[in-house]
Amino acid sequence: LEKSELVAGNASARMPVTTEWVTQLAAGLSRDSSTNVVSDPASFNNGEFSADNLTVSWTNDVDLARTVRAQVGVEYLRQEGESTSYDPSFSGQSQGFTRSVGSVWVGLSGDQGPHQFQLNVRRDQYSDVDGATSALAAYGYKLDPSWRVTAQLSNAFRAPSFNDLYFPFFGNPDLEPEHSASGELGLQYVGGQTTMRLALYRTDTRDLIVY
Repeated sequence: LEKSELVAGNASARMPVTTEWVTQLAAGLSRDSSTNVVSDPASFNNGEFSADNLTVSWTNDVDLARTVRAQVGVEYLRQEGESTSYDPSFSGQSQGFTRSVGSVWVGLSGDQGPHQFQLNVRRDQYSDVDGATSALAAYGYKLDPSWRVTAQLSNAFRAPSFNDLYFPFFGNPDLEPEHSASGELGLQYVGGQTTMRLALYRTDTRDLIVY
């Protein structure tokens, strides 16, 4: 017997503050629950799971010039639930979990003649695994209407999921967040119905959680 239920709802409002500034407020709420019962009472497939997720975000797009746009935003995520799958004694006891994440970001993008650029900085703060700042810097130059060269540097952050931390025989509660850094050089051609792209890239990762 398997029973699952997913209920979700969201609302958003977007409005101009000035001719150059547009703001948006959004909120979402979801509940995910499931129950699995099989004929073997000792089966690992038996269990119950439920989770509630709340997200609230505020995003602002600001045109600084005709071809330059800035974006500033904040976001809050709250996760709370329980699962029998996380019981280390395998006695079917429900184990609760909770996490909150606060994020803020700022970005800048533009197109000035043959030059294109993008800059982004984001800070994520987790209640259970600390936090990190990630960033991206990208630049493109049009050699002519068809050819463009690009370069990009970025770093990333990934917090371990609840399964990564607590799932029996798989999870590790001592896991550190995953960090990575990437660089890329590219050459792109767009002409008529033809698009070609050549890229050389490298990514270095530390505290890798899974491949």
